[in-house]
Amino acid sequence: MNAVEVVERLGSEQEAVRKLAAFKLQSYISDPPIADAFVASGGVKPLRALALTSTGNTLAYSLTSLSKLLDVDRGWDGIDATLLDRIMCLVIKEPLVNILRPALSVLVCVVGHGGGRGQGHGMIRTNGFLEAIVNRLRSADHVLCANSLMLINALTRDALDAKNMSGASKTNSHSHSKEWEGFVQELRRLGVQRAVSALMQHAPTPDLLLAPLQDFQSLTLTLLHSWSRIRVDPSHLSILDGIWTESGLNVISGAKWTKLGFATEFPLGEFAFLGREEEKSECGCGWLGLSDLEGFVGRDRAGFRKLLLEQLAKPEQLRCPLARASITVTNLLYAHFSLSAPDRSLHPKMESPFSPRGSTMTLSTPYDNGLCPLLLSWGSLHHASLLAFFRLWAESHATIADFDRVKDLVEVLLSTVMSAPDTKDKGMKEVERELFEFEYRLLRRLQLEGLEGIRERTWEGPVKDLTEKIRREAWTFVRWQRIKCLGRGEWFPIEDGGKRGKKWRFVKLEEEKTWKCLHIGEFDTKDDTKPNLDMLPEKVDLSLAGEITSAIKSPTSTQSNTSTLKSRPRSSSIANALKLPPTTIPQIVVKAQSPNARTPLLILNPQTLHSHAEWLDGLLIALGRDPVCAETEGMVSVLVSTGVKVRLMELRNEGEGVKVTGVVGEIRREGVGVGFHYGDPM
Repeated sequence: MNAVEVVERLGSEQEAVRKLAAFKLQSYISDPPIADAFVASGGVKPLRALALTSTGNTLAYSLTSLSKLLDVDRGWDGIDATLLDRIMCLVIKEPLVNILRPALSVLVCVVGHGGGRGQGHGMIRTNGFLEAIVNRLRSADHVLCANSLMLINALTRDALDAKNMSGASKTNSHSHSKEWEGFVQELRRLGVQRAVSALMQHAPTPDLLLAPLQDFQSLTLTLLHSWSRIRVDPSHLSILDGIWTESGLNVISGAKWTKLGFATEFPLGEFAFLGREEEKSECGCGWLGLSDLEGFVGRDRAGFRKLLLEQLAKPEQLRCPLARASITVTNLLYAHFSLSAPDRSLHPKMESPFSPRGSTMTLSTPYDNGLCPLLLSWGSLHHASLLAFFRLWAESHATIADFDRVKDLVEVLLSTVMSAPDTKDKGMKEVERELFEFEYRLLRRLQLEGLEGIRERTWEGPVKDLTEKIRREAWTFVRWQRIKCLGRGEWFPIEDGGKRGKKWRFVKLEEEKTWKCLHIGEFDTKDDTKPNLDMLPEKVDLSLAGEITSAIKSPTSTQSNTSTLKSRPRSSSIANALKLPPTTIPQIVVKAQSPNARTPLLILNPQTLHSHAEWLDGLLIALGRDPVCAETEGMVSVLVSTGVKVRLMELRNEGEGVKVTGVVGEIRREGVGVGFHYGDPM
């Protein structure tokens, strides 16, 4: 391309010649050598003139050439207030997409070239400009959407850079902060989050939109993180006073802020951020926490008052503290989206999140493209999550001492609802519905299942020790329970000629620590009232017992399948017997130690497999041997599993000094019979 010739044609008096020259220029101007030759030939002036005066396709070609020239960092002497005013007017009023695309690109270059000097300041103060950009995000043209979003990102960076620079120099910091807050609030009012969220949920997301969407999300993460570090000080008291006014409450006996759910009458300190070393602890998340509380009140003022009055009508110990719950929900969302500052030791090239220009804060999401539309609905998420907190508080009949337990449940709820593979396809309304309707008992079950993973992670060693201790306690308890079953006694039918007749045998272990004597009596009928020891004339001395066998005899066969349990290992217990068809009849045969004995000491015919397991293992335990039945092992497994989960649920993350084994208490058995069960700890 002959640069001199193109420059001459751009200044031609004929429209067709200028149009053709601008059309050809846009194809070559991205090449730096050609751009240098074009600038050296004085091409910036006629190109600027075309951008100011032309219309239609000529205007589109000239703006495209200008944006590409700026992309290679040339032609900045042609950018002035007059040209910027012209381009901003085009962005606001121009309906043609082919003109809007390059016009937005030029503004992106200009704002990005500002270097933190607030070049976008005049743009965001132009009436209708921000509204026009946000409206372009709803266009069906993806290039126009991408350019509009890149301009919003550039304006956001520029505004925050100007704010940070003024704060560092202590000059006009207050005015810049106010302008910055006004800019953010105006974008929210115009619905930029909703528009960008809709673009994120577009399936599939076009490649040209992916980069600006990720950039917008990164900026959102950075802003939320920065807001969490802004200290809440007396200058924010007006916000708290506004919240108090909305409550409609009166100060009684000096109590004011505690009525709103703060822990003390000095609420400012409860929003304090504890710092990098303590980010896992509960903190107030600074101005972000206060903003979320204010947003919750403003979203539904009548609902806020009703919620407060409902809590104040309850006894003090049963109230859910609203302010504390709001701050806690902010913390949970903060942790869910991993808003902590990136570790610079792991990312040495990463800039500070307080300086968004070049910041690369990312979000771990279940999507391949790394986009999370729900992040852009932070206020709605906080509102719905706080309502879910109150719902779970009520359904679990919690007291103030259970606050951390409810917090843990809400954490599981957020993780479950917002980490599902289909989360990207959910609208905010659907997420709100799931947060409010998620079944409490299902949530508890998911919480318990989640605790299983702790064994392989943080507390592997301590949890293993805890498990072994509870297992020993469980075996002690189950052995005791089996002996108690023998001590209560039970009815057994007596076989007559291979068939079970109408006579009954009642067998009971003597209630002494020796456990060496069974009392037996035979009766014609089975009575609901169990006989006393005086009514059981026969005795069997267990010290004379040798092998104890479990014989399974079918009523249609005279052959019995007998297996000796004298030295059988626990793992090969009578698990097969528990899978037998209903027609099988288990027998327990107690043989004498003497090899000359022709008859067994005792034959028992339990009526159920459960009774069979109780008496077989009970007799083995009474003789100092190990139980062998699968049912007994199953009881121990259930006790161990439940015990470990309950103990872990009682723990709090108190730092590295937590010793899991130190919280294990002794299992209490007083007054516990065979019908015991573990109730819901909540």
